[in-house]
Amino acid sequence: MTQKQIILFIHIAYWLGIIADAISTIILLSPELAQSAFGLSDLSISEEYLYVSRIAASLMLGWTFLLLWADRKPIERRGILILTIFPVLIGIMISGLLAVNSDFILFQNILPLWIFNILLIIIYILSYLKANKFAIKG
Repeated sequence: MTQKQIILFIHIAYWLGIIADAISTIILLSPELAQSAFGLSDLSISEEYLYVSRIAASLMLGWTFLLLWADRKPIERRGILILTIFPVLIGIMISGLLAVNSDFILFQNILPLWIFNILLIIIYILSYLKANKFAIKG
């Protein structure tokens, strides 16, 4: 890969996260979308649920902007890629596992999110490694 292709690959990685986080923020702010996205027909939309989901949406929106900030200097801010893998993506996957284990969400309803997260983790690891090589050479 040329340096230009490496930079493009890293930008694409950041933008995958930016778009995913923006969509997640919207889902967190809309209980109806959350019900639909995860097949939660029995979701109780209480004041407690709304409070927690709004906090989560605020944090997700903050991470959206953090990735946008990191994308402005993708090599210099490559550490954000690792922080996005752990604790963010790994934490989301563990939360999903616990939800499936407690029979709150069906396996088939969370599987697409897991597949996407695994692909994103792979892309972020590759992007970090490529950015690291680029930084060392540069």
